[in-house]
Amino acid sequence: MKYLTGLLNHHKYFMRLSAINALPNYDEKLAIAVEQFLYRASGILSSLQNMYEAERQTVMLVRTYINQIKFGNDKKVAISAEPLFFVYAQIPACLTLLIAMQNDMLIILQKIIGIKGEVPSSLNKALKKGLKQYGFPENIDSAITEYWSNGGEYIRDVRDVNEHHLALVDQSYFKYESDPGQVIVCFPDNPQVKSRQKFTYIEEIDAYTAIAHSLKHINILIDGILEGLGVKEDQHKPSIAFGNIGELGTPQNRTLGLMINVQSREQTESGIKLVLDTVEMSQVIPTSEGGENVAVRKMKTDQELENEPKT
Repeated sequence: MKYLTGLLNHHKYFMRLSAINALPNYDEKLAIAVEQFLYRASGILSSLQNMYEAERQTVMLVRTYINQIKFGNDKKVAISAEPLFFVYAQIPACLTLLIAMQNDMLIILQKIIGIKGEVPSSLNKALKKGLKQYGFPENIDSAITEYWSNGGEYIRDVRDVNEHHLALVDQSYFKYESDPGQVIVCFPDNPQVKSRQKFTYIEEIDAYTAIAHSLKHINILIDGILEGLGVKEDQHKPSIAFGNIGELGTPQNRTLGLMINVQSREQTESGIKLVLDTVEMSQVIPTSEGGENVAVRKMKTDQELENEPKT
């Protein structure tokens, strides 16, 4: 699967995008754009999980010396620790994916609404003239403009700084106002100035929080627009891309692909047991002329088959 259906469903993110296949303008181009959008969203959610765990590990390392640390009035100390790098490593990818999602919104909404004219590939460029100039309804233009003013432009400026000027990891602290303390990797308050000397960090805008909020705001924006267009919510469902698996013209029996979904994880005495829901798609030799040459079946694990009573 190209995106994590379970993770998206858990967070209830972009649920209405799973129901747009019922719209009259739904086609392959729109399907690909939505799949790409959800792939990016899944990448950010996965990175946020990694960032959270790396920050938790960093906090635990600092706490092994907590009784010896002399905090000043600001209750923070500079920090460098191996797990913290795994926070740093996620930041550029998340910022790039967020801006790509901003741009993907235009493609998706253009297709859904049925706008035929040219629309810029960049949300930043489109907003310079205003979306109404390209045929977007006034309510959608207003909603996206409000999103842009309330954080959308900020996260784009942060991406530009990180990509073209400097890595935004220099302002990293452990702050201890209450247990257990927290790691803060600060984004600048004013990334639009694009000058290291002029950046300020008074607001202590944490990278993890900023990325998580930015994704949440894109979800709220998309959800509100699609709700206004009458699109219902639906669960994200697993899918598979077959890629280059060859032609089906030559009769043969073979597995084309597996779609494996982890339904849950259960703690047992011997470790964690995965509860799987797996579907096999196969090419089969037709049993009669004109018969089906593709079959789908639910699968059991090899161990489950071995444990079945013999008849």
